Order: sequence, then C-alpha cells, then structure tokens
Amino acid sequence: MNHQNKIFFFDFDGVICDSTYECMVTSFNSWSFLNNTNKFRCKVKEFSSNEIKYFKSRRPYAKGAGDYYILNKFFTDKIKDKFNEETLIKYRKKWKFKIEIFKKKFYEQRKKLINKNISNWIDLHIFNNDVLNFIKKLNHKKKLNIITLKDYKSVDILCRSKHLFLKRKQVFDESIISNKADALNKFSKFNAIKKENIIFIDDNIFHLIDPKLKNFSIYLKNWADIPKEYLLIAKNNNIPIIYDIEKFFINRTIFK
Repeated sequence: MNHQNKIFFFDFDGVICDSTYECMVTSFNSWSFLNNTNKFRCKVKEFSSNEIKYFKSRRPYAKGAGDYYILNKFFTDKIKDKFNEETLIKYRKKWKFKIEIFKKKFYEQRKKLINKNISNWIDLHIFNNDVLNFIKKLNHKKKLNIITLKDYKSVDILCRSKHLFLKRKQVFDESIISNKADALNKFSKFNAIKKENIIFIDDNIFHLIDPKLKNFSIYLKNWADIPKEYLLIAKNNNIPIIYDIEKFFINRTIFK
C-alpha cells in the first residue's frame, strides 16, 4: 500500500487518547450541577469502584457529550435497559431537550475543571505512545488531521502537553462538524482529494459505516478494549480492523 498520496484523519477520544476518566469526571459534575446536588469532583479517586466500572463499560458507546446524560440517567435511575447503540438511539429522541442542555453544561464544566487545575485535568487522560509517535511523524509530513466530537481547545491543550502541535485547520471539532462522514465529504470536495486517498481511523463502529458507504478508506481501531459487538459489525460490513498501529504501517512508504 502506497501512502504517499494519503491524508489521515484520526478520531481523538479512544484512538489517540483515552479520555474515559476525564469524561467520567466532567459528566458527573455536569449531572451534579443540573440536579442541584452541589458536588464537584476533580480526581478519579473520588469515585467508587462501582461508579468507575459502570462508566468504563458503557463509555465506548457514547458518541459525544450528550450521550453522557443518558449514561448518568441510567446509573441514577437504575434503568435496566441494555446500554447499546439501539438503546442510545431510543433515548436520544426521548430526552432530546434535556440532552442539549446537558451537552452545553458539559463543556462549561470541562472549562471549569481546566481552569481549576490544568495539570490535574491533563492527568485524567491516557495517551497511547505508539499512536502518538506515529501521528507526530504524520504531522511532520503534513498528512495529519483530527476529527472529533470533542472541543478544539481541549484537543489543543492535550496535544501540546505531548509536544504535538497542530494548526487550527487540522482539527475538525464539535463546533465545525455535525457528523464525521459529512466532514470527510466536505474535506474531500474542498481539497479535490479522492475519497479512497482519505484514511479515517475511529474506535466507534457507528462513525465508520457511513464513510464506508461513501467510499472512504476507513478502519476500526482495536489496540484497546472495544465492545465485541463492534468487531462483529465490522466483520459483517467488511470494515478492516487495526490491532497494532506500528505493525499496520510497517514497511509502508509514508515514512520513506
């Protein structure tokens, strides 16, 4: 595979960086604020093992900040429905208004957490060093873009903390995109780049199905735990899976 003409789009949360703990803290604070419990947490140790286990097992299904309203609602009200894509679609419609309010509060609480202690906030994120080293090489080659439902400021702070410096135009964040397939399509048209030359890597299978149908080169990452359901859907839709970022790109011409 010759990658000389390829442009890469990486999802941020779950691919470049594991933000599970940060999302857990921020969503808890957002839920607490909206429910007037006056609780504000900053660190993982403030959560019970049950809370952590619950959040970690369901977080891979969340597409964006709004889905954390559903996750917290399920936990608080002890809702027994299975937490999966089908359930999320159902409750996104049912709680649409409250989800929009929660989403706005989520970004406000994240900003508050950053302003309170930026070092502690950064420490809530875990980077995959193999991926980080690889995308730094891509960035040097001017072939790297990030496509994310996270906010740009957060991405910028986290990347800079790892000495990865991106221009604003390289980050397609939640303020710019409504969904990832549309963002890839607009990028392809605006830059006159063939869809098959745009490689998109994500950890959420439901972000990949539409780009697959639109003929982009898409991959599901699996160098950390993802739901078994995603692997089955990937197999049924002929979506390739990357298990090791270094092995996947070894001997490719991109770095020659």
